[in-house]
Amino acid sequence: MDELLKEEFTLEETVSSTDSKVPIRLWTMVYSVLTVCLLSLLAGVTLAFPSPVLVELLQLDDPQFRFDTQLADIFGAAAPVGGLFGGLIAGWFADKLGRKTTIILTSVPYLSGYFIILCAVLAENGIIFKVVLMVGRFLTGVGMGWTFAIMGVYIGEISPSRSRGVFASMTEVTISLGILLILALGAIPNTHYYHLALVIVGIVTLFVILGIWIPETPRWLLLKSKNEKEATAVLKYLRGPKYRKVQQEVNEIKSSFTKKSPTFFNTIRQLLCNRNMLIPFLLVLYILIYQQACGKGPLTNFIGPIFSDIGVPSPNLTAAFSLGGVSLLVTIIGVIAIDFVGRKLLLALSSSGMFLASSMMSVQFYLTQPSYCNNSTVLETADLVVDCNPHLYPLAIAGVILFSLSFSIGVGPVPWVIVSEYIPFNVRSMAAGIMSAISWGMAAISSGTFLNLSEAIGAWGIWLLLASYHALSFLIIVLFFIETKGKKLEEVQEMFAARFQCQTCSKKH
Repeated sequence: MDELLKEEFTLEETVSSTDSKVPIRLWTMVYSVLTVCLLSLLAGVTLAFPSPVLVELLQLDDPQFRFDTQLADIFGAAAPVGGLFGGLIAGWFADKLGRKTTIILTSVPYLSGYFIILCAVLAENGIIFKVVLMVGRFLTGVGMGWTFAIMGVYIGEISPSRSRGVFASMTEVTISLGILLILALGAIPNTHYYHLALVIVGIVTLFVILGIWIPETPRWLLLKSKNEKEATAVLKYLRGPKYRKVQQEVNEIKSSFTKKSPTFFNTIRQLLCNRNMLIPFLLVLYILIYQQACGKGPLTNFIGPIFSDIGVPSPNLTAAFSLGGVSLLVTIIGVIAIDFVGRKLLLALSSSGMFLASSMMSVQFYLTQPSYCNNSTVLETADLVVDCNPHLYPLAIAGVILFSLSFSIGVGPVPWVIVSEYIPFNVRSMAAGIMSAISWGMAAISSGTFLNLSEAIGAWGIWLLLASYHALSFLIIVLFFIETKGKKLEEVQEMFAARFQCQTCSKKH
């Protein structure tokens, strides 16, 4: 890579100074982005891993190895808890070691976590078996949180402004692909959790091999190493030798820096004091929390057991189509639309669609609960819930499809785009780590209480609460978010500064 960068740097510009529309080379950007997107593929696999696995673990013949509802909740929440720590670690590493090194190191928790899960098959004691699975799930969650904290920052910093939305939202495409992959593999007869873990170990190994050749980001090189020559070489490598605005882009990046070192406490101080930083930070934090708490996490974790409980035929296969397949297809459409339609409109459409889908799910679960049927022959147990209006299960499938469609068009891909657009560079990686930790904490709460809360207030009650949450989020998106489509990162900061400038804090800092 170093030799290639030096070679690109020595190439002379061959474009006339009157030519203002110089094509940007694609293959170098595509290679770098797709390599990083293997991490988001792993994140998608990790998100949906409990769905096919819990169908097996909840039905094991040996009672000492079999999972109950409480353990299933803990298994689902273990990864988001790990994600909380992974996000904080990644934010610190990204500033100290660089974006590229941090990305490569993401393979460590993924590889160790899935290897441990793979080894659980050797356990001869039920307690050891369950502990090993929980530890492995936690470590894969560390990798997942690490992924979400760094991949958006990396892609945003290497992407040209006119196509940043497409490249950044590619992560959501591969997340959806990962979800589809693990659900489809889980639907294959006689496939067990250790088979799935072995496949994932292979994907991590492939990522490590390909990741060696991705470049460091020009912004980090300029800020940390003060090496303008190397940063310029990286831009020439990414954009191509015929791109004549490299120096202009370098100057724009340099002009966006502040003199202060982006330490953790300095980041907190800047965010709290400066409204033009605090308000976009709070908006991004809200949309990331919304992304994790909107219901997609529990739905992805437990879609197999949910479909099994309500009597859906072939629950794993149906889940693969209704959740994984639809998510992948619609996310691809969203990626194409994000730089044409705009971020704010997609978020508004997404939240309104999830409101309708959650309402449909609430109605379905309400009409199929045993108490609704008012029939003394129907016992109020989860095992016999399918005896009450079992013909209504297509409504649940339709709700899941609409939910997947709505999430994947907006709330899925857009937050990771605006993380790199709303937050200033000098506090971006540290702030991204803080936001990732908070959002994964919310995801842990959401996934860790879902099944038990379903038993306490009914599944219909949970989806009714979620429908109300989507309505509130729609209003917040419409009233407070700004559109950043087609804007350079520096222009976005100027927009926030003009709208929320605090003169006292600006002079002080």
